[in-house]
Amino acid sequence: MTRKNLYSNLQPDCECSMPRWAGASLLTICLLSMLFVPLLANEAAASETMLLAEGFEDGWSNDWLLHDDNSANGADFWGPSSYRSHQGANSAWCAEVGNSSTNALPNHDNHFYDQGMISVMEIRLGDISGYDRVEISFFYWAETGTININDYCCCLGGNESGWQVLWKQAEPRVSSWQEIHLELDRHLTDVSFTFVSDDILGLGPYEGVYIDDISIRATDTHPPETRALSLAAIMNTSSFYISYQATDWGSGLGAVMLYYRSDPIDDFILYAPPFNPSGEWTGGAVLFSAEYANGEGSYQFYTIGKDSLGTMESPPSTPDTSTVIDFSPPTTNCYLTGQAGLDGWYCSPVRVRLAASDEVSGVDSTVYRINGGEWTEYSESVVIFNSGSYLVEFYSTDRGGLQESGENVTFSLDPAPPELALTFSDGNITLQVHDGESGIGQCSYSIDGSQFQECTSPQSARFPMTAAGNHIMVVLVRDVAGNENSTSLSFVIPESGSPSSLDPLLVALLVITMVCVIGAGSLFFLRRRK
Repeated sequence: MTRKNLYSNLQPDCECSMPRWAGASLLTICLLSMLFVPLLANEAAASETMLLAEGFEDGWSNDWLLHDDNSANGADFWGPSSYRSHQGANSAWCAEVGNSSTNALPNHDNHFYDQGMISVMEIRLGDISGYDRVEISFFYWAETGTININDYCCCLGGNESGWQVLWKQAEPRVSSWQEIHLELDRHLTDVSFTFVSDDILGLGPYEGVYIDDISIRATDTHPPETRALSLAAIMNTSSFYISYQATDWGSGLGAVMLYYRSDPIDDFILYAPPFNPSGEWTGGAVLFSAEYANGEGSYQFYTIGKDSLGTMESPPSTPDTSTVIDFSPPTTNCYLTGQAGLDGWYCSPVRVRLAASDEVSGVDSTVYRINGGEWTEYSESVVIFNSGSYLVEFYSTDRGGLQESGENVTFSLDPAPPELALTFSDGNITLQVHDGESGIGQCSYSIDGSQFQECTSPQSARFPMTAAGNHIMVVLVRDVAGNENSTSLSFVIPESGSPSSLDPLLVALLVITMVCVIGAGSLFFLRRRK
């Protein structure tokens, strides 16, 4: 129903007056209410919020909407007045703005209202549907006649469906300020105070109606509902936002608290980092940092909300969400096994084994490549047989997607001993030594059981021989990797200086001598290696 239709329906059909006992009763009720209402308000303070407290002490608030629903008879509006007040200096008077239709003077100077008025002051409530109870209270002073109540003030409540009467002035004259308490329907969105006067001056003029100390209080005992939103199974950073949903249909959401634990048997702990020691969050997300919690590991979370009145949500029976926080990449170790030689060389096939570990989320994969080849996912150890120098590169990735920086190892493989040959011709012994990988590291020789001597040019050397008789030469060679080889040569230089074939018995003696010499040479190399 529109406001104008309501005004028509509110026109009185009988005269009314106030007996003296009724006035005394009302005064008694008002005094008692002034004593007991504050006590009740204090008891409900924990769940009660003040939606509006208006005493008009700061003049006219922009929150109020002003209407003149009968502007054809001249514009008349409510406005703040200092002529009368319940408390403080001001109240709202029904005809503060406008001119009289009888003497054309401002209503403010006349101190009486005009005829034909429908003056409205309205305020928007917003959404109050979530509250348990909403009440409006106000004080009014009225002088709108002596017998009839053709002129009156009323309080209306409205929403998109229309308007309804909440209260109507019952007596034309109230000698003292009266307090009115009304419960508001929680589906209302607007409240208005309307003053209506007819076109008849009657026995007037009269001063009209004043409204003061309007308050709208709401009671909210329902806690908010919150929930932390799902997180990824693994978070690979130490700090991240945890978003949450929060709903409160009453006094409004005050704050959200985040609770966490790392072990399912532990109690949940309020997350209150140094940069927010209260642990109360607004804005839809919490900046969580594992640095101020338990570091890396498994976490469970839930949120608890409180409304603007302090009503707390109960903890949920199960966590809202969980995750594993892993901000450290995995580590991979490389193990080489084989016969170790000298100077980092290997003298046998080398087995390459990779072992990756990640203590939090676990290893997802390990890849490697050899000498810049294709990256290959590692599944089992690799054996390298061929000689050469090798660069093995590798890295691992954990289940959270963190990848370690590339690692590598280098090694060289030379499984073959050096090649050597001794020949005797024209009174000269020729030595040829070759090693195609690591190279010649050391070469020594012994003639006729003498002490071993270093070869000055191990790759190719000539030894002139002039002494007549039976001779034996032993050569020991070791490459850089540590592989060893040896050989010997028996020969005869006759008295004439030309060689001759050896006596069989002499050959046997020479062989025995050669074995002894080789053994001594090997002992020589071992001492050198030490």
